[in-house]
Amino acid sequence: MTFKTSDKAIVRELTEVLAAKGLRHAVISPGSRNAPLIISFSQHSGIQTYSIVDERSAAYFAMGLAHRLQEPVAIICTSGTAALNLAPALSEAFYQQIPLIAITADRPAEWIDQADGQAIRQQHMYANFCKAWWQLPVSDSQSDIWYANRVANEAFNLCMHPRRGPVHLNVPLREPLYGQTDGGYHKLRIIQEQTPELMLTSAQKLKVNDTLKNTRKVMVLCGTLSPNLAEGLASGLLKFAALPSVVVFTESTSNLFHPLFRTGIDRMITSLSPQAAQMLQPDLLITVGTNLVSKRIKTYLREFPPAEHWHIEIADSISDTFQMLTHHFVVEMSHFFEYVNALDVKVESAYAAEWNLLDTNTLELHNKLMPDIQWSDLKVFHTLFKSIPADANIHLGNSTPVRYGQLFHMPGHNFCFSNRGTSGIDGCVSTAIGYAFADDAPNWLIIGDISFIYDSNALWNNYLGPNLRVVIINNQGGSIFRYIPGPDTTSVLEDFFETPHHVNIEQMVQSYGFDCISANNQDELSEQLKLMTAPREKPLFLVVHTPRMMNAQILKHYFNKIKPTV
Repeated sequence: MTFKTSDKAIVRELTEVLAAKGLRHAVISPGSRNAPLIISFSQHSGIQTYSIVDERSAAYFAMGLAHRLQEPVAIICTSGTAALNLAPALSEAFYQQIPLIAITADRPAEWIDQADGQAIRQQHMYANFCKAWWQLPVSDSQSDIWYANRVANEAFNLCMHPRRGPVHLNVPLREPLYGQTDGGYHKLRIIQEQTPELMLTSAQKLKVNDTLKNTRKVMVLCGTLSPNLAEGLASGLLKFAALPSVVVFTESTSNLFHPLFRTGIDRMITSLSPQAAQMLQPDLLITVGTNLVSKRIKTYLREFPPAEHWHIEIADSISDTFQMLTHHFVVEMSHFFEYVNALDVKVESAYAAEWNLLDTNTLELHNKLMPDIQWSDLKVFHTLFKSIPADANIHLGNSTPVRYGQLFHMPGHNFCFSNRGTSGIDGCVSTAIGYAFADDAPNWLIIGDISFIYDSNALWNNYLGPNLRVVIINNQGGSIFRYIPGPDTTSVLEDFFETPHHVNIEQMVQSYGFDCISANNQDELSEQLKLMTAPREKPLFLVVHTPRMMNAQILKHYFNKIKPTV
């Protein structure tokens, strides 16, 4: 079947190969130098395209799409500083292992640094946070078309295997830019990648067997995991967690929820006396997933290190978070635990029971404290996590929302997400909107006022669906800086750390044509959440106003109540 496409053979080859490989979605920002790419991708019947003006927001939207779909999504922009705006999302995708294909238009090489418009040095501008990058040729010779074909095949394969991540294609283009021709008229060469299954070696099996059969205190710590990885891991991890010598810690963003898993990490670590902390020091630490939210568990394990630390991940680089890594198993997590569970491990131990008791006691204390908590961020999160529908996905903004989220159980069988690859605030709204657009379930974003304002251009697109709910915690600044030690000891806490503002967020949201409600106390919040949980034909935004000066004090008081008395 033929269709209209760019008359640039390189662009035509790139588009058609990527589509044949399975690229189904492309997010495009407007421009002139990228006109051949716009023409080619937007008119291909196999690719759904989205038009988003702000390149930074567009890239995060693409990342949200790719995260939900678990497949590559292209992000296309024009040359110059437009291309630089893709960098934040690409770096986040790199550390979250999300497949993105960045395609940037460029001036031909002879015009770089020659005072020509929108001409900057683009060739390797994402080199530090892309799996690979390529400079495509300008001419349409047969050799150049062959090269473009190979590069398109390689880029798609590499962004998916063996560890997912973004790749970059820089495409220099000469004028004229708007010519068209028929596409889909020639046979494409598609290079299929055959990746070997990564299995434990005989020596590794012997090591695992000998260690587990002689270890009484095993801690499994689960960081950020995408839902598909969590689902593949869950059954094997559950069986392992049933052993008396094993405790499994999970965070909200690990997407592993079960009574056998210990979720209240910050509460438990806070409650440890020095004697208990030493007694519960693990002999073996096993980690899965990427970035952890809890600073407390990091501090604890660095102070009370295990004899061995095993990390399970298909990755080229070594992630030595606790400065004690002894073994990096480059295998599928599900395969690792499948082998472990086949072993006849019988170790007498009370390790799991001791952590379970601690979890139970701190949760009981948490439940006793919450009814008397004053109106604050903490109270709002307590109310939200009791009200969000059980089938809703939850997106937590950086940096206080994702930390508050660690203190509460997820309300049902939903998934939890946060941009914890780089932990930046700059694209949280756009990412959630991209994910929600590709998802049928309700999607709730809980975000702070500074993060929301920073990424408010996310509302400047046509892809906000009726399944989206956004809760903005408006505490008039960066509340985290009143809680973490350090900023409050300076004379510039408010001006340069907390940065209070006078933005009317309700009016900002309404200016984009969306409905926005607000709450100033507990009774109003309870009433407004009835509207938030009701079906609607449009997205709904809720701004919750909390006391700027009190939030940090209330949270500190909460943790002081959990600390040991001796």
